[in-house]
Amino acid sequence: MKRLISIALTLLLLFACAPSDKQAADDSADADVKPVALGSETPEIGGYEDFVCTLSAAVLSGTENKNFSPISVYFALAMAAESASGKTQADFLKLLGADSLDALRQTTDDLLTALHEENDTGEVKLCNSLWMSERYPLFETYRQRLKAQYGADAETVAFGTDAASKRISDWIKQQTNGLIEPSADAMRFDDATLAVLLNTLYFCDQWSAEFRDVQPGTFTHADGTEQSADYLHRFTNRTYVYQGEGFLRYSVWFQSRGYMTFVLPDEDTPLSDLLGTPEKIRTLLTGGERIHADVDLMLPKFAFADRFELADVLCALGLTDAFTPGADFSGMTDVPAHLERVIHETVIDLNEKGVEAAAYTAIIPKAEAAPFENETLPRIDFHLNRPFLFVIQTAWDDTPLFIGTVSAPGESR
Repeated sequence: MKRLISIALTLLLLFACAPSDKQAADDSADADVKPVALGSETPEIGGYEDFVCTLSAAVLSGTENKNFSPISVYFALAMAAESASGKTQADFLKLLGADSLDALRQTTDDLLTALHEENDTGEVKLCNSLWMSERYPLFETYRQRLKAQYGADAETVAFGTDAASKRISDWIKQQTNGLIEPSADAMRFDDATLAVLLNTLYFCDQWSAEFRDVQPGTFTHADGTEQSADYLHRFTNRTYVYQGEGFLRYSVWFQSRGYMTFVLPDEDTPLSDLLGTPEKIRTLLTGGERIHADVDLMLPKFAFADRFELADVLCALGLTDAFTPGADFSGMTDVPAHLERVIHETVIDLNEKGVEAAAYTAIIPKAEAAPFENETLPRIDFHLNRPFLFVIQTAWDDTPLFIGTVSAPGESR
């Protein structure tokens, strides 16, 4: 499981080279980035590690700065899976590499256990929340499941108002230690929004040895153009790298005993050629021959933000039913609903002291419009002016607590 976590954190921080520029990060966050989808074949996913490789193959192109958190996406999808039934649930479980909800819960438990190992020098903070519409009630059983399994607190808001968007945005900002302020479009909801399922991830740590040598240099883009960059420099004796077909892989350790892995393509190999399939991603992260060597490291400082609308990619990976009017989220509510958007935003900053990064994933189900919504409805006089039956039930599982009849109203004690 530690290996799975290291892969998750590696991909959170991997494949990014840009100058440290706060304004560039802010501009990037407003962009509507469309990830690269896989072909027509839906990959078989056998667990979290397969999910990491498959999603990475779908969103990383190697032709531009991109950064995402597979573990954040995984937890948000897992919370949505808890509300699904029938084929919709089967699609979620297949994508998440679990054969049942119990197996999925065990995986998320294992991930949380590994994430919360004691760390004196940095922080890894994963948080979940459920934001509910005032208009559409959600089942108490669903709320309790998310609280018990994922630690997700539930809040009720009036979607479609500035106040609701601000509360959700402020929560994301708080949980990511101010690193992410969601783009305005990401916080766009309307009164048909059923709920927002949110995951946030915050990471920071210091290098095991601070880079004390910073040198100016040149970074060459894939098209041959160049730009100036500041490079962190370090020479390490008697260490090791991994050499694969067309690439080298090298890891730099944090004080927390975690590490950040870098994959460098050979000079005649475009990074894009090494990506594109889950098998290629797995080879980059775990393949190659171990070589003992002295390593002279030149690592460019960078900071940028990224954003993905993941609906198209998730559909390409087999999560099709959830985005259609026939979706079954009957474990969440009795209101017909489907997923409207899945939004993922990240920020990363790498410098001579260490790395700080954050991400959030928002899954937004929308209520289906009732077929009679725009029709003139009949008037019904529901006058309890004759004997009637009543039932008092619990909110969490509909258990009847009292049942009776009223044949003559009035006080009688």
